[in-house]
Amino acid sequence: MAVNIKISVGRRRIPANLDPKLASYTRQIRDQVRGIIEDIKFFYKEIEDVTPEVLKDALQPVFDESQRIVPVDTRKLQLSGYLVSEDVAGGGTVEIGYARGGRPEYGVIVHENLETFHESPTKAKFLEGPLNEMFFQVQRRIVDSFKSAVRGRK
Repeated sequence: MAVNIKISVGRRRIPANLDPKLASYTRQIRDQVRGIIEDIKFFYKEIEDVTPEVLKDALQPVFDESQRIVPVDTRKLQLSGYLVSEDVAGGGTVEIGYARGGRPEYGVIVHENLETFHESPTKAKFLEGPLNEMFFQVQRRIVDSFKSAVRGRK
């Protein structure tokens, strides 16, 4: 995803009749800022390149916990769990879930039905629960991973 950054001080255009000193200062600030903008764009590109893996890594504990508590009567639902990152045109995507494509088709029912008895530790809301419980941990992992990834690429 492209990002546009603008930083400016003073006029956008330098008219021919502008005081030469003012025109010189305007050109100076533009030259100085151009380097800063390029550094920011480089940094942004570095972050963009690692984002899918950072998000996947941050969600791994959520997935692990969901695997621990997903009902396992036939193991089909547990085996349908996934956490993947993929590069796609214009960026990347990270997806976590169960019963992808509706297989097994009862996945959403098992997840949502709070009335069904499940042997401990399994339970309904096996994905939503860990996502809610670990929300701030996921945020912290994202920040820490970005710091490490960017530091490692210097």
